Amino acid sequence: MAGHLVSIYREHGLEAFQSELAVILERISEPVEHRLPDVTSSLSRLGYKLLQTLDLPESDFDRHYKRIIEAVARSKTAAEKCSRFRDIVLSCLTETETETETETETETETETETETEKSFELAVQVRIYLKNCPTDELRTLNADFLADRFEVTRNHLSRCYHQKFDRTLHRAILSERMSRAFAMLSDKEDKHTVQQVAELVGYRSVVQFRKVFRQHFGMRAGHVLHPERY
Repeated sequence: MAGHLVSIYREHGLEAFQSELAVILERISEPVEHRLPDVTSSLSRLGYKLLQTLDLPESDFDRHYKRIIEAVARSKTAAEKCSRFRDIVLSCLTETETETETETETETETETETETEKSFELAVQVRIYLKNCPTDELRTLNADFLADRFEVTRNHLSRCYHQKFDRTLHRAILSERMSRAFAMLSDKEDKHTVQQVAELVGYRSVVQFRKVFRQHFGMRAGHVLHPERY
């Protein structure tokens, strides 16, 4: 009987379980007053088998079974015994469902946190790589190259970087190129022309390089190369 009830609960849900339990409790409570000890015994056995079949932790099993025993023993009529029994059993199932949902949510949150940590770690590794990669490699660097380098998809890498630094990966690469270009243009010992710097950081068109440089720094490349002229 208990196994049948639990199967209904697991396969069809709480509402179907309640309906079947109502039928069983009606049978137990008939006939009435002169069989009260039998009703108490039947409900106690049913409660024990139900809780056992639900495979609850030992502490939960003991707690719920104690509630059933005490409630059934104190009730004065068969109807009251059955009613209290039903309420405790449904309370037990609801509590079990809530705990299961909470555990699932906790596991999901933990998995999400772990994935976020991995994503942020990847983004930091990419940033470090951009800062330290040779200039001749930087000139051909793009999102596809980095995705292959770190063995992830381009979309995943771009998303991780944006989530961590609130900046697109494309913008980060561009910024590093411009920073290298500024450093080379302002180097007084190792002189470079604007044309040479443009090529070194990956621009075939010096016109395009000048445009991007001015947009990025708010000044002309020539101003950095020859500040004395301005």
